Amino acid sequence: MNKYHQLFLTFVILVGASILDGQMVAKAASSPQLVGVTPWSHSQDVADPHVNNNPIRGLAYDGHYYYIADIAEPGYNRAGTIYIYDENGFVRKIPDTPPVQGVHFPHGVATDGVSVWTTDYWGRKVYQYDIETGQLVDQFSAPISSPVRLDYDQSTNTLWMTGYNNPNVYQVDMNGSVVSSFATTGLGVNIIIALDGAGGIWVASDEANAESGTHPPIHLLKKYSLTGSLLEEYNFFTGWWAMATNINDRSDGFYQDTKPVIAPGSSTLLSRIEHYSFCDNVPLTLSLEATPDILWPPDHEMWPIYINASVSPDKGAEEPYVRVTSVTIAEHSRIEMPSDDTVNTYDENNFEPDYEMVDDTNVNLRAERGGKSEGRTYFIEVTATDCSGDYKSTVEISVPHSSGN
Repeated sequence: MNKYHQLFLTFVILVGASILDGQMVAKAASSPQLVGVTPWSHSQDVADPHVNNNPIRGLAYDGHYYYIADIAEPGYNRAGTIYIYDENGFVRKIPDTPPVQGVHFPHGVATDGVSVWTTDYWGRKVYQYDIETGQLVDQFSAPISSPVRLDYDQSTNTLWMTGYNNPNVYQVDMNGSVVSSFATTGLGVNIIIALDGAGGIWVASDEANAESGTHPPIHLLKKYSLTGSLLEEYNFFTGWWAMATNINDRSDGFYQDTKPVIAPGSSTLLSRIEHYSFCDNVPLTLSLEATPDILWPPDHEMWPIYINASVSPDKGAEEPYVRVTSVTIAEHSRIEMPSDDTVNTYDENNFEPDYEMVDDTNVNLRAERGGKSEGRTYFIEVTATDCSGDYKSTVEISVPHSSGN
């Protein structure tokens, strides 16, 4: 009786974290779950009491850059700036020279990827800056006193805005006129907002309410329709300071900037962006196709292999992270041997490596097989990860013994 002897060589590929350097975790559908963290450090003048207390007041995100409103640029007496960060840290600030001392006190920040808008709490202004040049493009008087947070609505070219000690959310045009408004309840005096891109707006309250001594801690996150109907409510609080959604993918949950802390014994301010998302807990189905799936001739050359991975459903709370996670090689002996003997046909081949990783879904495989083997089979395991967990599937690429077999 013929015995097939199989040699498995498994190479486990260590896969890094996502662009946010966060850890994927299983999440419940009933509440937002932390899915990523982007930390950074920032050298600040810790002698400035405003830096010590609450420097970060606004956040916007375009999928690559974070725009942070900082109310206490050292040496400018509350003449703040917009700091731009990516996942690697500080990039630059807008404007390079802040406005007149004592005038600009930015709380909110919004962007469309070309411009940034920021509210001036004391001056009751909204400033628009060009991101590329850092120059002031436009400004208008806010229709409410003490404007704090805002977000940009690309569909209507308007800004959504809130004011200090004001329970209302306002839609404002670029001339400063109120287009619409609605009232919120139970959120305290400093309301932060972020559009969800699907006809809704996230509303919460910043941590100042918990620290003032006159207001109880706020533990609520709410979603309203743009006409003021309450859609969702969560008992959720981690120390709000600013909130944003990705302007290029508003469905990708929301991002919040936590209150910075000063590193002990230094003037370095430590802060971080936390990414929260909602999970539908719908399992993924992963279908794979390799191109090419047969390597011939077996000339020991490396062949580029593209893995086409189709994931369904194709969109949940976040885009699934798809990558090759292992490569396994199997060869079967063509020789009839006693059952207790092993023929390691792979040892006949001396070309290394057998595979090379190019990126998450592209590998190079060597076109070779042992002369005494039935042929070689590469098993490429691919894993798709979203908030509901990891899902694996395998695709095969063969190096046959002969061209017809």
